[in-house]
Amino acid sequence: MIDIFEYLNEIEKVGKTSCPYKTAEEFTQPENVFEVMKYLALSVYKTTNEKLLASNATQKEKTNSLFGIDLIKMAAIHIKFVGVKIMKKRSETQYSCENFMKHRQNLGVLLALHFV
Repeated sequence: MIDIFEYLNEIEKVGKTSCPYKTAEEFTQPENVFEVMKYLALSVYKTTNEKLLASNATQKEKTNSLFGIDLIKMAAIHIKFVGVKIMKKRSETQYSCENFMKHRQNLGVLLALHFV
């Protein structure tokens, strides 16, 4: 089973580090792309949460009018990240054909890069 909220434990890292990957070659490595996508999801979560906590509006106003778009973006990047995480986990363990696993892993990297 994959813990879909596990990555939120690393929220404190956001803002303290910059992306260490600079070249196109580094962005072809699945682990690097996965880390970038995780950082993006954490960054969106952190900024949205800070906005919500700083506002004095009612919960209904925050959700419906003030931060509705931010909440949708936060949910969307979470769903995308979890989808890539599940795809990555299944591509490592579920199939016996080595070539198929590599192709599926490459597809996951392309999908993650599209989301980033």
